[in-house]
Amino acid sequence: MISVDARGSLILNSTVAVIRAARDGIGLSCLVGPNVDDEIAEGHLASVLDDFACERPGYFLYFNRANASIKAVRTFIDFMRGSGTGC
Repeated sequence: MISVDARGSLILNSTVAVIRAARDGIGLSCLVGPNVDDEIAEGHLASVLDDFACERPGYFLYFNRANASIKAVRTFIDFMRGSGTGC
């Protein structure tokens, strides 16, 4: 069993920055497989909690609910839902 004393948080808005932080040992990250498959294969990163991971086809959209009423965001959400992509 591993025990980690975590203090504070790190918030990033770039996948590249998240990968770099994970590689530098700053902490764990939650990323989509294709973004880190090479890093894992080369031994730079390790996958953890695989028993809890799930694979689902399609696109996933994360957004602040407050923005859902913005016309451009609402139009995109409606389009993706109607496209049969699993959003």
